[in-house]
Amino acid sequence: MSVVKFLAIFVLIGNVFCQDDLEFSGYLKTLPTTSRFSSAPSLFGFSGDDYYGLISAQLRFNLRYYASPEFTVNAELKNQVNHGDLFKWQQLLNALSPPSGDYLDLDWDIYSDQETLLKTRIDRLWGQYSNGNLLLTVGRQRIAWGTALAWNPTDLFNPVSPLDFDNEEKNGADAVRAQYYLGATSKIDLAYKASDDEMQRVYAALIGFNYFDYDLNLILASYRQKLLMGFSWAGDIEGAGFRGEFVYSDGFNSYLTSFSGPKIISGDFVSAVISLDYTFESSLYLQSEVLYNGYRIGLSGDKWSLLFGSAYQFTPLLNGNLTFIYNPLDFSHAFLPSLSYSLVTNLDLSLVALISSGDLFDEYPGSDSWYLRLKWSF
Repeated sequence: MSVVKFLAIFVLIGNVFCQDDLEFSGYLKTLPTTSRFSSAPSLFGFSGDDYYGLISAQLRFNLRYYASPEFTVNAELKNQVNHGDLFKWQQLLNALSPPSGDYLDLDWDIYSDQETLLKTRIDRLWGQYSNGNLLLTVGRQRIAWGTALAWNPTDLFNPVSPLDFDNEEKNGADAVRAQYYLGATSKIDLAYKASDDEMQRVYAALIGFNYFDYDLNLILASYRQKLLMGFSWAGDIEGAGFRGEFVYSDGFNSYLTSFSGPKIISGDFVSAVISLDYTFESSLYLQSEVLYNGYRIGLSGDKWSLLFGSAYQFTPLLNGNLTFIYNPLDFSHAFLPSLSYSLVTNLDLSLVALISSGDLFDEYPGSDSWYLRLKWSF
């Protein structure tokens, strides 16, 4: 089936079925970008003094069909075009990144050249069966086990970066998931992520319960061919959100990014995060997180990261956000401020900057990028 026909079916179904059975939504957004790479110029063909541009546009369709009280089908389609001299930088990052591990091939490159890529991706496609306390979901889905707000060591299926601000839906996993609710605040959650790459397969179990007003989770998993144990919590201290996650693996396998492509390294591994957040009566929101990633091997030293964030609603139409991430070992840092304004109903304009300071091989190499996002939701 061609991509054009697939898009037509999405639109047609939205008009044919009655509203009670089907939900149809989506958005159209543009994201012009200009970037400068002060710490990595000539090595990749960039000048550290010049800005490079990229125009990105995305059209998204979300379709959810309630076939019966027990069975639901969901499909979400993302169509994206990127054009500009910054596109080759994206290609380089993709080449250095670990494989996605997708089991289903639901990506289509419609057109590409040295500066342009038009692609379509189905990033959600699942069926869900519900019967009493049992909830069974099969297909490409989002499985989010993390409790912290920025970093999630226990997010074994869909890890994301806090700097990936434009990936609103986050990545999905081709998985089978069964949830059984033992009560209002307790459940057993079993999940399997399928992949042709054995390193990307995940078998995991979570037991969640509430104790003294804290949501607690115990996790046991086979992750990247190694046994992994985890624990997480979410609660509050005097009105402030208090969350945390901890994972440990003996002989953990991980991908190390290098200029020859991702490599696999092994070693005992501990990762932990503690998160605090608080909202004042004035609508001022403050957030802080501490992340520890520790490989007890020579290829990668222990790593700490600190995050401080804030958000404020200046008016009912104008919102501001600020995120600062700091690596105390190499002293590199990243700064992510943004302003969002509601022009009219369902039409928003955002100005975002991503500014980092560090050397080429630091956690956050020196660069500055500026984004202007216009988003229309329907």
